[in-house]
Amino acid sequence: MFGRSCERYEQELESLNKSPEFSAVFEEHRQIIEYVSTHSGVNMTKDNIMSAFTRFSNVYDILLNEVGFALDHVLYCKQFISTPQGGGGFNSASVSLHLVQFSA
Repeated sequence: MFGRSCERYEQELESLNKSPEFSAVFEEHRQIIEYVSTHSGVNMTKDNIMSAFTRFSNVYDILLNEVGFALDHVLYCKQFISTPQGGGGFNSASVSLHLVQFSA
């Protein structure tokens, strides 16, 4: 049941891959798709446009999550760093403790 693909699905997928609309969207975004493909190591070609769009979306989601986590981490830690106005204040033990709690 799970080993076979649906014939109708394969036909529709082939139809979409060959459609002028999908080709136009791919061409419109070719530069960014090729850049992401080159720098991520994920193959994204016009041979299979739907696969390229899916892979591009997956890489985008991963990067968005990574950036979001990093930004959350920076904003969380920022509250423990002293400012010119005198707020905050930290020592290495308190920062280490808070970082351990944050990563758990």
